[in-house]
Amino acid sequence: MEAITARLKTLTSFSALAGFEEPMAQYMMKELGQYTDEVSVDTLGNITAVFPGASPGPSCMVFAHMDELGMIVSDIEPDGYLRFERVGGLPEKVLPATAVQIRSNNGTLIPGFVAVKSHHATPPEEKYKVIPYKELFIDIGAASDEDVEAMSIGVGSPITYMGGFLELANGRVAAKALDNRGGCLALLLLAEMLNERPPKHTVYIVATVQEEFNLRGAMVAAQRLRPDCAICYDLALTGDTPDLRKNKGIRIGGGPSVSHFSFHGRGTLNGLIPHPTLLRLAQDVAKEHNLRYQNSVMMGGLTDASYVQLTGDGVACIDLQFPVRYTHTPWELADVHDILEMVRWTEYLLLALDPTITFKRS
Repeated sequence: MEAITARLKTLTSFSALAGFEEPMAQYMMKELGQYTDEVSVDTLGNITAVFPGASPGPSCMVFAHMDELGMIVSDIEPDGYLRFERVGGLPEKVLPATAVQIRSNNGTLIPGFVAVKSHHATPPEEKYKVIPYKELFIDIGAASDEDVEAMSIGVGSPITYMGGFLELANGRVAAKALDNRGGCLALLLLAEMLNERPPKHTVYIVATVQEEFNLRGAMVAAQRLRPDCAICYDLALTGDTPDLRKNKGIRIGGGPSVSHFSFHGRGTLNGLIPHPTLLRLAQDVAKEHNLRYQNSVMMGGLTDASYVQLTGDGVACIDLQFPVRYTHTPWELADVHDILEMVRWTEYLLLALDPTITFKRS
């Protein structure tokens, strides 16, 4: 467990804004290369590792996104402050006083923080107000725009939350970007398992890009690979904190979950109704092997599977999820045991993919 937690710590340490995934992609390519010789990168930046099956049967794509949400430099003030645009669903209420890191043009990570008006100078009407991000700025200690230029920061430089990692009680951890570095950890653990016990049918493990920017990467990989079915690793929203307890739902430490329905409902009018054959198989496998699992229905969110299902002639998709608290903030929380159980569930599900299974709807 200690080695697995350390691996997750490494994964969350990378700054990999959507569209700027290179550090994470290089790491995933190197790690996956330990388990198969067939590792490649496509034009968008998706990393694909192939584990060929010896028998005919349904191929499966198991995937998780590498990128994280954040900001991008939109303007530089003459006195060295940075203005920004949001990339992904960044909550404005957590931004003031949040530590960030800006990746310079030469790859160096420059520390800074989203400035907040001094308490002593804040009028009463502002003390309980969420400040729109357009009014915020980042302080990196620069005294002028020339200082900023000397740091190789410019318009378009990517910004993410500052890294950090807390090992909490009961195998729980807190860090930025557990959405979806927990999924990336699961991919690596699954690859290790497939290397030790090669699959009956071909499995594609794909670390995808630009999920936080309208879910763009995974569908490109699926169009190229044309899998018969696909399993998406991502988070499940929890309902086990005092502010959300009335919603019941998913809880940390309760095991992984399978989604029965997701719908974004804002802007991106998409979601996933899982393929019934694949959903039923996942549930049957869990019951057969006495695996704990939870059932989720999510409004206001969606995953890469939403678009993967629409590629080619259609792909049978399900979402397998690990519970996460405090999503899209600098400190998300997950239980490593939930991630490990998700991988074990996947192992049994891949073994159950029989050549007689058809995903054609009657």
